[in-house]
Amino acid sequence: MMVREQVVAYEARPTSMPFPLAAQRGPRPYRWTVREYHAMAEAGFIKEDVRVELVNGQIIEMSPIGALHVGFTSHITTYLTLRLHERHTIIGQSPINLDETNEPQPDVYIVPKRGDGYVTSLPTHGEAMLIVEVADSSLDYDLGDKCRDYARFGIPEYWVIDCRGRQFHYFDRPDPQGYRRHLVLAEAELVQSKLCGDLAVVDLMPAAPRLEAGAEKEVVRGE
Repeated sequence: MMVREQVVAYEARPTSMPFPLAAQRGPRPYRWTVREYHAMAEAGFIKEDVRVELVNGQIIEMSPIGALHVGFTSHITTYLTLRLHERHTIIGQSPINLDETNEPQPDVYIVPKRGDGYVTSLPTHGEAMLIVEVADSSLDYDLGDKCRDYARFGIPEYWVIDCRGRQFHYFDRPDPQGYRRHLVLAEAELVQSKLCGDLAVVDLMPAAPRLEAGAEKEVVRGE
């Protein structure tokens, strides 16, 4: 009976289309839920040594982590821990649950301290106060799709640290279309963070590597 009612309703609707709109759509990727994503991992379909995250229902393979990324991530994690650890929990390279089809793995994020220590459930977008992404080879993605997603979920502050360019991207004032403020800052500049207060950008990055004397001479000879 339900099928017949749907057919009659469609035939009575004035239209020049021979089939309903849904029938004319082409192939679309399947949107995995967080529950399905975890079930696949538990069943062994996603290997433990493969770095993936769930973004808008799609399982995305993350970029390999190199020494530059490790160094910057370690530095910013230590900095934020020393500055915020008394009232906040600093979490590194671990998933956060944004909704039923989004579970990314930011490089660092800050949440309030919670009685269970986050052992009973993952942090959620409503708890995240700051997300930091360290960009080595992923700068365009971190400043584009990922930035819009974090704004859409109302993450109050979003930082992107450009390892190679040694620049700091500061985002705040989120709305569904994106962050309304984006500052691009060099190492010598200062910024006021809602969570951390006054920040010197130079403090957020490890010292630039120095060439040894022999290496410097080789560069000069090459010129």
